[in-house]
Amino acid sequence: MTKFSFIWFLIVLFTVPAAYGQKKVRYKDIFALLSTKQYEQAEPFLKQYVKEKDADPSAYLFMGLIFQEKASKTDILKQTPAALANMDSSIRFFDQAYKLIDEREVRRNKEYYQAYNRRDLRTGEFGVKLSDIQFDIEKRKEGLRERIDKVKMVKHYFSLADTLYKKTNALYGVIRKTFPTERQLYLRADENTLKELTTLAMRFDSCTKAFEHYKASSS
Repeated sequence: MTKFSFIWFLIVLFTVPAAYGQKKVRYKDIFALLSTKQYEQAEPFLKQYVKEKDADPSAYLFMGLIFQEKASKTDILKQTPAALANMDSSIRFFDQAYKLIDEREVRRNKEYYQAYNRRDLRTGEFGVKLSDIQFDIEKRKEGLRERIDKVKMVKHYFSLADTLYKKTNALYGVIRKTFPTERQLYLRADENTLKELTTLAMRFDSCTKAFEHYKASSS
């Protein structure tokens, strides 16, 4: 959709309903954006639409897709709560779509499910099957749940590595301040110094392991 056509869509969306005293958002108008994956532009209108009691079942499917895409673009370290919230919202809308989309819905509104248009290996004919839609939704929910667990794990190991690094660096700073040179360390070290060095080594080792776990989980 070009910039001009999108502007025209907005004009129609807001002026036509006003002219007839209606506030209801037309799903077919929103679908013009959804069908071309212009999710960012469609999101505010679709959110308004799904608040209505008789929202089209496929609207919940597209809301799930929108939040799934938003989650994939969210920084999992800097915006962890937002990433998890987007994935939770995506699963919730996919659940609603799974419950509402049935054979009758697919037959009546095939144009909303063209992404699932497949050739039947038995008949050779193209068509949309409810089983394909349900399978896709289930796989998406499964993938999101796995990603939620992995994001939490990544955040945990990153925070752990960061905390241990700061503690290690702080203790090293104390020892370095007490013994400015290596010669002074050898000459003046006592039992307490040995304990601090042992703690420093253990903290550094734990920090390294936590960072290795972070790298492995983030991949």
